[in-house]
Amino acid sequence: MQAEAFRKLYPEDFLERFLVKGLRPDGRRLTEPRDVSVEVSPVTDAPGSAIVKIGDTTVITSTELDLVDIDGESVSTGRIEHALDIGPLGAAYNSGIAKARQLVASVSGRVQRTLESVVDGRSLKLSGGGGGVEVEGKAWCVRVKSVCLALDGGLFDATLASAVAALGTLKFPPLQEIDGLNSSLKSAGNNVSPSEVVFKCIPCCTGLVLYKDYTLVDPTEEEESLASAHVSIVLTGEDKFHSMDVAAAGQRVSIDALTMQKCRAIASKRTMERIGKLEEIVGHL
Repeated sequence: MQAEAFRKLYPEDFLERFLVKGLRPDGRRLTEPRDVSVEVSPVTDAPGSAIVKIGDTTVITSTELDLVDIDGESVSTGRIEHALDIGPLGAAYNSGIAKARQLVASVSGRVQRTLESVVDGRSLKLSGGGGGVEVEGKAWCVRVKSVCLALDGGLFDATLASAVAALGTLKFPPLQEIDGLNSSLKSAGNNVSPSEVVFKCIPCCTGLVLYKDYTLVDPTEEEESLASAHVSIVLTGEDKFHSMDVAAAGQRVSIDALTMQKCRAIASKRTMERIGKLEEIVGHL
């Protein structure tokens, strides 16, 4: 039987033939992540954009800006909104439209919650004037749109990194270029350099999957589909824990403390290597 036919008919047997040798079908070691590349500002008409590629998984993210009203009490800062589109890739990846929608909602929701927790909302307030005076009652709503161009596992990892890189390149326009502001506010904004999104910390994730007695870092789609659980740990600079999600078949599950500790140790080393690339883009930290 040819290798590809055996792989499709007996996927677990095929995978285990590699795992017992400490390898995976793509030649990586069990805890070896895929190569990561980041390209900034690929969308020239967007105020901030980036493409991240992890292995074959590719996500492009662009940003749009809208002005929103704030009252200083119930709404005191601007906001970030995230949306993810995986198009027909999702249906093929999850063998169904319903599962694809569930994947998109889960990934995009986690990305938005992560961004909201690491971005300093005060940097989204509209400001101008020589001393950076705030324009009362106005702030930015940053709409972050990610599109998956190729999908082979690690969708959350690539989407989060792409969104962070896109926000890291975003420059707010000076007041005199903003439609809808009165002339006095615009004149106050003369000679003001465009401001930028301020991060409290840089988040990054390297996912893992559990398959029998094996722990695989940065899994492919094939490995994700066979795994008993998917562990996603977000860390920030200086190896600080941010959040963790453990799921199986799209549902949250729990793992024992020893397994969790092992995953945390593996993810720590691999994720910190990736954070360095993002910190170069977000240079004000």
